[in-house]
Amino acid sequence: LQTGTIRRWLNDLARTDDPEKRRAKQATANKQLTKLKAALNYAYQHDMGGNRVVWDKVKPFKNVDAPRIRFITTGQVKALIEVADPQFVPMIQAAVYTGCRWSELCRLRVHHVTPDHIHIAESKSGKVRDVFLAAEGKRFFNQQVKNKPQDSYVFTVDGQPWGKSMQKRRMDVASDLAGINPRVSFHLLRHFYASVLVEQGVSLQMVAKLLGHSDTRVTEKHYAHLQPSTLATAVEKNLAISLTGA
Repeated sequence: LQTGTIRRWLNDLARTDDPEKRRAKQATANKQLTKLKAALNYAYQHDMGGNRVVWDKVKPFKNVDAPRIRFITTGQVKALIEVADPQFVPMIQAAVYTGCRWSELCRLRVHHVTPDHIHIAESKSGKVRDVFLAAEGKRFFNQQVKNKPQDSYVFTVDGQPWGKSMQKRRMDVASDLAGINPRVSFHLLRHFYASVLVEQGVSLQMVAKLLGHSDTRVTEKHYAHLQPSTLATAVEKNLAISLTGA
């Protein structure tokens, strides 16, 4: 195994003709390089051969792991709702009220909806969670499940459950009609939900639980920069220390 071979492999993993995807491809390639090095280090440490210097010389792509999150405004969300396919509008609203992923909303059944929260029985992480609702969200979900059988899907299109990737074209069309450029992805609605909570002073730990993150690292990576003003307000209101005066 030669250093040049590993470098070519790494570069091949990250190759793309789309400048918008280059950073993401490089970040993914870095993860694969980490796994490869771990395997090679294991082999080296257990006398299975290899020269550690060979792979130590191969360095990951730089400055590709810092998140570049685009945040959308309340005005843009309202504009999307105004022009989107009427059957698709409830999915946009549900994402804004809950921060749930597309797949989680697709699988949501009537019996998962309670008066004050929705129950996510199957998530990306494999963990179940409850997402609590604000007043407007409670009214919305109550209307969505009204008079529906307990085992039926909450959201459907033409009488059938929504499926994988069915949101992409509809979000593109709505973005174009609303004059939003670049177009808005469905996942940005999840970021919108989280950013509003953080800016209102909700702790990152609570936001992580609501989003279904396994711990706060991902939440901090994406939303910690929204906290400074919230932290300043918290200190001003709660740090009651006086070292002057009587």
